[in-house]
Amino acid sequence: MVRSPKHKQQNRSASEPPDRPTQGRSFATALGEFARPLAVALLAALVVLVTYWPVLRCQAICFDDEQFLFGNPYLMNPSWSGAGSILGEVCHSASIKGYYEPLTLISLMADVALGGRADNLAPFHRTSLALHVANTFLVVLLMYQVFGSLWSAGLVGLLFGLHPMTVEPVAWVWERKTPLAMLLALACLIFYVRYTRRRRWTAYLASLVMFVLAVMSKPTAVPLPLALLLLDYWPLKRLSLRAVIEKIPFLAVALVSGIVTIISTANNAEVKMIGGDSGPVSAVLRVGYLAAFYLGKVVWPARLSPYYELPALSLANPAVLAAIMTLVIVAATAIVLFRRTPAPAMGLGFFFLLISPTLGIVGYSWVVASDKYAYLPAIGLLFPAAAGLAMLFPRDGVRNRRVVAPALAAILAIAAVQAFVTRQQIQRWRDTETLFGHAVALAPNGAVVHNCLGIALGKQSRIEEATERFIEATRLNPGYVEAHCNLGNAYMLKGQHDKATQSYEEALRHDPHHPAAHYNLGLLLARDGQSDGAIRRYREAIRARPHYTDAHYRLGVELMRKRDFANAEVHLHEAITLNPGLGMAYGFLGTAQAAQGDLDGAIRTYRQGLRIFPSDPDLHCALGESYASKGLTADARREWTETLRLNPNHRQAARYLAGE
Repeated sequence: MVRSPKHKQQNRSASEPPDRPTQGRSFATALGEFARPLAVALLAALVVLVTYWPVLRCQAICFDDEQFLFGNPYLMNPSWSGAGSILGEVCHSASIKGYYEPLTLISLMADVALGGRADNLAPFHRTSLALHVANTFLVVLLMYQVFGSLWSAGLVGLLFGLHPMTVEPVAWVWERKTPLAMLLALACLIFYVRYTRRRRWTAYLASLVMFVLAVMSKPTAVPLPLALLLLDYWPLKRLSLRAVIEKIPFLAVALVSGIVTIISTANNAEVKMIGGDSGPVSAVLRVGYLAAFYLGKVVWPARLSPYYELPALSLANPAVLAAIMTLVIVAATAIVLFRRTPAPAMGLGFFFLLISPTLGIVGYSWVVASDKYAYLPAIGLLFPAAAGLAMLFPRDGVRNRRVVAPALAAILAIAAVQAFVTRQQIQRWRDTETLFGHAVALAPNGAVVHNCLGIALGKQSRIEEATERFIEATRLNPGYVEAHCNLGNAYMLKGQHDKATQSYEEALRHDPHHPAAHYNLGLLLARDGQSDGAIRRYREAIRARPHYTDAHYRLGVELMRKRDFANAEVHLHEAITLNPGLGMAYGFLGTAQAAQGDLDGAIRTYRQGLRIFPSDPDLHCALGESYASKGLTADARREWTETLRLNPNHRQAARYLAGE
């Protein structure tokens, strides 16, 4: 019997794409077909936006935020030249210790320009939340584009957007790279699927450009071309020699990005290859354990934390043995099911490919595991989920209502539970003390989280409690340089300078080039009147961190005391260049210039400072002095009068006016 076209359409596989638009259909029909997936995607994005709204009030500072963002002069002083420098620093960065990620840094710089500061994280969170909501939207469109089922695409997008593991890359400011790279990777996939449907090279080029931008946001997107080959096999069903050849430009970009990432990380920090310290067996166990760990967290997202400890890597360890056995069972199940459906195997392959850069094969970070690492790879798990749901909700209507109703109820219940847990997880990011108090409760032997909790307590002037945390961190990890340095800071605040000196020297024993330890020892020496020793320490700090603003400023001040005005001018000028908001530096720099007879330069410096700090009486007074030295009496009188208006008790200005 010959089947009708309608019958043929109804028996099409759920994993096949929607039909191409036919010629001659009405604009209204085309618009309606476009509007439906758009409306579903917007609805899923709206639910995620409402669930995540409290993240805008979160004020937790996590790990690298302080050093790489709020201590970064490039980012905290937004400018086009700064953005250009970030783009140009490919293999060696002057501002961060890490790999090349210029688009992420520029996006953070833009948030700083909108008012983002350490005490106002809302601008950063607004952008990250917008990216996450957009990612939810794009997930829905991608899944609909591939499988053609609106219900399937909407539900999968909702499950992704509401998953508690997605909280970390949204609430953690420095992790902007993760949702940004995800957005660009999703755009890459959408354009690629469009290319496979329509054979339009504009879509192919757009996909390639999106991939380039993705690796410029976060290099862990490098394996995406290999994942595209998996998609060609399933669900696109177009794997061929031509499909492999099409990936050559993508693979070339991935190769260049991988090389740049390794070189830039090696130049700015440290790169370790698999088995470098612990041997190949432990390295393999680490990869297996972490792979199972992430799958477990995706399925059961409990006890989430910004910090996870790595267990002893031995099959004698029950946790490691259970993880390896779970991984073997999952892989075996996918292989057994492969002849019936390749969906599980392809989804797992996609997931493991994209998460492989974070499994310790190449070590570029001290972080063992993190929720954010599963954000981008989760795309792989969404494909088999969408394919399965597409069988329940095919594009031509619901087939078995008795099965669909309980399935839909179960999925919506899971989404509701996810939303509830996600709200709870967001609350843990409301401030730094809450975040790391939670982390310490889950990992009491983690020196890093004790140190971070100590920093949070110290900022609240709870110095005794902070000291206890730093001491505990150094006990758990005697070689933890940052904790020794922070302990020294706590002792300094308590006036225990001898103990502070011991802590800084202990930090330098483990890291002879640690900039903060040298800088803080310089402060102690300067307070004791040991100017030569302080100068040596400040120079060491600058040698270790060339853009160390405070070290340049303090070195300039000490050189002023030594009457070395020429060198003082160099370092004070550098301090102002790095941080134009460093008020006291303008006065010292102008004084150094005036002492060398450069009155015009001093006047320019004082005026520059007054443009930023118009109510600074000392700058007005110093500017008046320079005017007087040039014989500009009226201008000098005006500045001294303004000085006394701002500070009626300013003796120097009063003396100048009285003696003119």
